[in-house]
Amino acid sequence: MKRLGACLVGMILLSVALPCFGQYYTFSLTRGWNFSPNSWEKYIECPTTGADFSVSWDAVHPENGRRPYRLGLKANFAWIPQGIAGHRGGVSGFATTPLASIRPSVFGLDLPGGNLSAEIGAGFGFYTKPWEQTHDDKNTFIATYLNCVMDFGLVYTQPIGGAGALVVGAKFVHNSNGFLAKPNQGLNYLQGELGWQIPAHAQKQGLSEPIRYGERYDARTGGFLVIAPGMTIPRNENAKNGDFFPAYTVQFGWRYAYMKCRSIALSVDFAYNFADNYEYILAGEPTPFPMFVALAATHETHWGPLSLRMGVGYHIIESFPDSRLYERVGVFYHFPGKVHQFAGISIKANSTHADFIEWSYGIDLW
Repeated sequence: MKRLGACLVGMILLSVALPCFGQYYTFSLTRGWNFSPNSWEKYIECPTTGADFSVSWDAVHPENGRRPYRLGLKANFAWIPQGIAGHRGGVSGFATTPLASIRPSVFGLDLPGGNLSAEIGAGFGFYTKPWEQTHDDKNTFIATYLNCVMDFGLVYTQPIGGAGALVVGAKFVHNSNGFLAKPNQGLNYLQGELGWQIPAHAQKQGLSEPIRYGERYDARTGGFLVIAPGMTIPRNENAKNGDFFPAYTVQFGWRYAYMKCRSIALSVDFAYNFADNYEYILAGEPTPFPMFVALAATHETHWGPLSLRMGVGYHIIESFPDSRLYERVGVFYHFPGKVHQFAGISIKANSTHADFIEWSYGIDLW
């Protein structure tokens, strides 16, 4: 509880020290119910309790002909009962897209219009006591201090007078180390949030203008190439942490922009996962070339220079028996310039169980 108290004090001080950083800052209390991605087993019996502090800013004017959105940065802390993996802190970036405006009425009193939005975030989480520290039999989900964290869900913001706005949210939160260490079942949360949002001083004085991004950041139609090296450890029971093997992916595809900031893509993926040779290496046998060829479909949404890609693929050629269906989610930054280049980080997963992390670089071919 002392750590939670220190975290809350730090967030309050940060909100006072950053009045000019963003147009809004939000403080929320969170409650999370966890389960394993593959078994729905509850490793942590009691709900987690935590707090979030975020700073965000509007990125597009409504009159631009594109739907406005908001970008932000968030710091969070979660107190985990029973000390199975210690407690978790984290930092992440997020994007919020409005879905609908609502004008509620309470006891006959019409309130100012509120906004229902979709929010997607990605960042890093830090567990204070991973598996190596506790060796708790129930902690088969996290083996490293540092982990990737992704979340998405719905957030409703209801202005109340001129003081600020009430914020209510419901999200799905996933954290995993991308199979850089074992155990790594990963941990998911169904998380509820209740908070308060106030505008930054600059916005209340009417001194700040939302950032405008050029058309070069909109979704594009054309061919593309992505090169994504990665690293993972074998799933073999005899494999030890630190037994790293390279895992490479090359993607050739065609992207079609069906809206200004949204596109779909079809690609052929060539993947090489040398960790699958571990059993042959232990047995001293010749190792087959670990090639996988797949067809994949991806959806991409842009927020200024940032974009989120979510896709699924199916192996048509594989060297080892495994599930042919896989998933991929990644966050990308699109560089300005005549030649469209982009870079990012993705997680390739099998049945929501991470295979490896990909560090991606891509370029539009035409």
